[in-house]
Amino acid sequence: MTEAGQTGLGEFAAESEDRPDEEAAAVAGNGGSNATDVIDVVAETLPEPRGELELAVMQVDYTVAGYGDEERPIIHVFGRTPDGDLEHVQVVGFRPYFYAPTDSLERPPEEAYDRLTGSREVDENGDPYESIRGEKLTKIFGQTPRDVGQVRDDFEHYEADILFPNRFLIDKDVQSGIRVPERRADDDSLVVPHDEVEAVDVDADPRVLTFDIEVEDRHGFPEDGEEAIVCLTSHDSYRDEYIMWVCAADEGDGVIPDEITDYEPIEGAIDHEIRSFDEEEAMLEAFVEYVADRNKADPDVITGWNCLPADSDVLMADGTEKEIQDIEIGDSVVGSESQQTSVAEVTDKWKSEKEIREFSLADGTSLRSSADHRIMVGDDDTVDWKEGSEIECGDYVLKPRRLFVDEPTVPTLSDLIPVENQRYADKQTVSEFKTDLPYGAITELADEFDISTGTLHHPHTTVWTPKRCQDAATQYDVPVPDGGVEYRGTGVDLERKITPDELYYAGLILTDGTMSPDDGVRFYNTREELHRQFPGENHLEPDGKGCYKQNVLDYATMYAFNGLGIPFGNKNDDIVDLSAVYEMPSEYISRFLAGAIDGDGNIAQSGITVAAENRSIGEWYVKLFKRLGIYAQQRENVVRLPDAKRDIDRLKDCVLPYMEHSEKKAALTEFEGGKSGQTENIPYALFEADVGTDTKRIGNDKHRRGINLKRHETHSEEWEEYVFVEVTDVSATGTETTYDIETTTHNFVAEGCLVHNCDDFDAPYLLDRLEELDGSHHDYDLSIDRLSRVDEVWRSNWGGPDIKGRVVFDLLYGYQRMVFSELDSYRLDAVGESELGVGKERYAGDIGDLWEDDPHQLLAYNLRDVELCVELDRQQNIIPFWDEVRSFVGCKLEDAPTPGDAVDMYVLHQAHGEFALPSKGQQEAGEEYEGGAVFEPITGVKENVTVLDLKSLYPMCMTTINASPETKVDPERYDGETYEAPTGTHFRKAPDGVNRTMITELLAEREEKKALRNEHEPGTAEYEQYDRQQGAVKVIMNSLYGVSGWEQFRLYDKEAASAITATGREVIEFTETAANELNYQVTYGDTDSVMLELGPEVSKAEALEQSFGIEEHINGRYDDFAREELNADSHRFQIEFEKLYRRFFQAGKKKRYAGHITWKEGKDVDDVDIVGFEYQRSDIAPITKEVQHRVIEMIVKEGDVEGAKEYVGEIIEDVRAGEVSLEEIAIPGGIGKRLGNYDTDTAQVRGAKYANLMLGTNFQRGSKPKRLYLDRIDPSFFERLEAEEGFDARTDPLYGAFKRDPDVICFEYEDQIPPEFEVDYDIMLEKTLKGPIERILEALDVSWEEVKSGQEQTGLDSFM
Repeated sequence: MTEAGQTGLGEFAAESEDRPDEEAAAVAGNGGSNATDVIDVVAETLPEPRGELELAVMQVDYTVAGYGDEERPIIHVFGRTPDGDLEHVQVVGFRPYFYAPTDSLERPPEEAYDRLTGSREVDENGDPYESIRGEKLTKIFGQTPRDVGQVRDDFEHYEADILFPNRFLIDKDVQSGIRVPERRADDDSLVVPHDEVEAVDVDADPRVLTFDIEVEDRHGFPEDGEEAIVCLTSHDSYRDEYIMWVCAADEGDGVIPDEITDYEPIEGAIDHEIRSFDEEEAMLEAFVEYVADRNKADPDVITGWNCLPADSDVLMADGTEKEIQDIEIGDSVVGSESQQTSVAEVTDKWKSEKEIREFSLADGTSLRSSADHRIMVGDDDTVDWKEGSEIECGDYVLKPRRLFVDEPTVPTLSDLIPVENQRYADKQTVSEFKTDLPYGAITELADEFDISTGTLHHPHTTVWTPKRCQDAATQYDVPVPDGGVEYRGTGVDLERKITPDELYYAGLILTDGTMSPDDGVRFYNTREELHRQFPGENHLEPDGKGCYKQNVLDYATMYAFNGLGIPFGNKNDDIVDLSAVYEMPSEYISRFLAGAIDGDGNIAQSGITVAAENRSIGEWYVKLFKRLGIYAQQRENVVRLPDAKRDIDRLKDCVLPYMEHSEKKAALTEFEGGKSGQTENIPYALFEADVGTDTKRIGNDKHRRGINLKRHETHSEEWEEYVFVEVTDVSATGTETTYDIETTTHNFVAEGCLVHNCDDFDAPYLLDRLEELDGSHHDYDLSIDRLSRVDEVWRSNWGGPDIKGRVVFDLLYGYQRMVFSELDSYRLDAVGESELGVGKERYAGDIGDLWEDDPHQLLAYNLRDVELCVELDRQQNIIPFWDEVRSFVGCKLEDAPTPGDAVDMYVLHQAHGEFALPSKGQQEAGEEYEGGAVFEPITGVKENVTVLDLKSLYPMCMTTINASPETKVDPERYDGETYEAPTGTHFRKAPDGVNRTMITELLAEREEKKALRNEHEPGTAEYEQYDRQQGAVKVIMNSLYGVSGWEQFRLYDKEAASAITATGREVIEFTETAANELNYQVTYGDTDSVMLELGPEVSKAEALEQSFGIEEHINGRYDDFAREELNADSHRFQIEFEKLYRRFFQAGKKKRYAGHITWKEGKDVDDVDIVGFEYQRSDIAPITKEVQHRVIEMIVKEGDVEGAKEYVGEIIEDVRAGEVSLEEIAIPGGIGKRLGNYDTDTAQVRGAKYANLMLGTNFQRGSKPKRLYLDRIDPSFFERLEAEEGFDARTDPLYGAFKRDPDVICFEYEDQIPPEFEVDYDIMLEKTLKGPIERILEALDVSWEEVKSGQEQTGLDSFM
């Protein structure tokens, strides 16, 4: 059964024995089998063995035989002999179980629970069961797997969340295959006791059925099996045959062909057959029989190819929101695990075209999603994933009430204050610096700085700002003066961190203060007590309006507050960004919100509000409250906290202690949550009712209905991190380009709601259609259970369908997880074009039209889709690769591509028999810890930059200090030798911990597979197999550290994770030290690599020689580091010279750089490497992409800064002269709402409205028109419209607005723009090129205006 089958089982723990059958079925998943051919091992005697069989495991599932107290689980193993023969093994006697601490049990648990069948404290050898930390455990057995799920939350449990088939694989240590006695039953299956199952290595190819369906599409996007499947094509890997199944259309003149002609296969001739039917039901029955019959296909794997609107906002880990189309692989977003929000990493991204639905929500927001994207929903029975097409009014979507960030940080003043507002405090250092400058430099610099020579001759610190000192030092190659870190000579330490108290002041200033570079910081409020909170002597003045005013704080703090996001001037004028506050620790956020409430909050019986006329400020208030676990809503010009008791209690715990407004503080102290009943249709009562509450009454309350309260109230903590918001309206909005991302948690927060990765393909629709058509009104057997090998199919919204005995494998996801090059699109045709040079068959019109009029083209189109899948799998070895991962890990094939699932199974295999691991999410998270080392970026160009990479840095840190939960010791109590991490945490030196053991074994295993691979010629079957095997090991190695830092990982330990990260940080910093010993300086670097400049005079041969010498020196120095810093006599740290940049360019931003690579990993190359620049985005004009790419290429590859400058100048001239096409310069942009639903019309919206009105376009939500800014329109255009089409500016407000100010227009095709329209090319220049190109030019000390005007710039050569 899939994981969904056991998700949320604890919800039923307190219910009576006679709960409804459908509820039991829901929690048991496929455990409620009614299959009649399951062997009853009680009533029958096991068959005598005829010998032994070795089988490669294809799939493992389970069913439950019997009823009531006679229920017992049966494990079903489907495997193949090395010759490919299929066998079905029924394993009996294997019991579900979990662990609990022995000391926590007052009596044997089977005495308290009827469905628990026994317990034991020692294993078969008499040794006690223990946790990874040595705690004594008791092993507790359940009658069926669902019984474990129902009672586990009553215990402090270990390994209670492992799916039953996985439990079998772990306990038997099954990886690739099994050996069993040949005990044949009457139906030819094998029946064996579980203790006769032996794990062995067996290799056999799975039988794969690839299929694709085509659906009648003329009535809108097909959903829920409501439209006919008109044809489908399948391919059987064993027979290598394609079969096309097609039913006759009721109308049309098309004739179903006997064969496909005029078709060019991708790789040689293909064997294909067409099977036609008069009715759809007959076609589908024949296909089901083909799949199910052991003498026909009977596949082990069923596969095929398989999203959110492009402008859907995804919540990032730093609190900001980014449109999903702009999300990048590696970004950190907010996800959810075990009913709690957490930080997730984006591992994949793709796009497609989907039908979109909009859900209006009771809190005033909305969510847009494709019909098949899954959203977490609560209804009258349970909490589960639902596809967008299944969500109805009255359902409740889940929104997180608590948000986390990866690494909270407290910035220093220098982090927040712009460098131009910092001042060197020491005139002496400036004087010394000036004497180092060459003769004539002052005169040249005065011209560049645009100040008088006399002024510059004086060492005033207000003149010699840090930026001017840096510019002069760079230009004349002298050391930058270090005059200290005081602010403007005031004694303010710029390197000190901002304090919690200052965050309280910031909250006050944002609500009731102003900031101005001229007038400083002023605070206005009626309460003297708030004025007295500011440091220093207070000078209160009445403002004549009932308030006091005073100037507070100093200019350093003012600029720091501006760096936090507090705006200068009117705070309601512009968008405010408080992401710097969001990323701070919880106490800082609490104090900030305390200041905001004290300044402009209101506490009344109906609820608590904070004023926020600027919507962007309100949006940040909502996010900041959520950082504290407090749900808040934005309502017009305020942020409101509905009075749910849980949220009010958290507000009192987190914010109240820091409030200083005596009346508000007293009001909040007396405030009782949950009393007003004004809950904004959010069923907070779900979490507030005590045992004994009249849940029936609450359940009938229109504000609090929607969830079966009784079931959930007994486990009030389960979904406490979420609120449930009612869906009030559902509407379909058309087809749009949609995007989806894969994250490490398999979900993310979009538009404020918890949504799931979209990973379905044709299999779910096939099942939907079979269920839609099945019934007594015809003689066809369309039961979906026939597709299963044990007559059972489990449908779940958590993942794809679980067809018992077969693997349902999404080929798209498998491809994305193994191919690391990012494509613009992962549609099948786009991937086919990229990998095979062949796309889908093109056709005009709808599938339904082809079905009726041209069945030949329809079948050719369908055949191509399946052929593309088959050839992609063959050439990329997608299924064979993940089958190798499955065999190495010991997991199910469908779980192998998911890193968290695969690593979890690998770890459980390693730990079994040694100790028990916690269930996921049982570990304490603790406080956040500091992340990896990051170097400050450079500005400009460096020559001959060598890149050295610390391979597998964090795994090597783990092994070096033996970091693992069970190796952590207290040095005061532990007598043995220990390693000491930079955090002060100690780990014993011996014996090896589980982390070191796993990494050591993985490294050895990979090297062995690589050695075996290299014994064969590339291209041979042996070479390819060993290469897949070493790749499988690499996948697990690369995933292991990534999951070790997650709070949901079974081996997570806060102190160990912090120690590993700190060790890695120290290694990088020591690497810089070692490089400095050879007089090389770090140009840039990140968590596990450093970039060193070798200098412009070095030849490539010399650069390579120096790089290898640096590598050797640093590796030699790691011995000293390990011994002196970690108390380690040996280590695994090894740095490798990875690549050489001839030139390296950076524009002062982290993760934004470019370089010309001339050598990489032992090979001469000639590539331009560009990271993080705009040209990769989809929402910029083509000219922006082209020019930015060319400029970067000229800088790093050709070294021609002057040429780049001239090139940009020529482009500017062409644009201003209008000598560029409109397609090239127009700015694409998405329409995210109905055009009439925008509060404020942006230029894109106005342009789309104008185009629809006057150009005949049909732009709507989901469209991506191209935008032009206009200079003027010839009056003849308006005259023609008014004369010929009756336009009247007096009666048509939209037309009138355009006629008065024709500033912008949108188009799809260039010929739609009338000749009377004159483009404002100066504005187009500003919008398309100035920003992206100016950032590059400024890094070279070239100004945009200089290039635009054609003036010369001195000193450019100093950058090369």
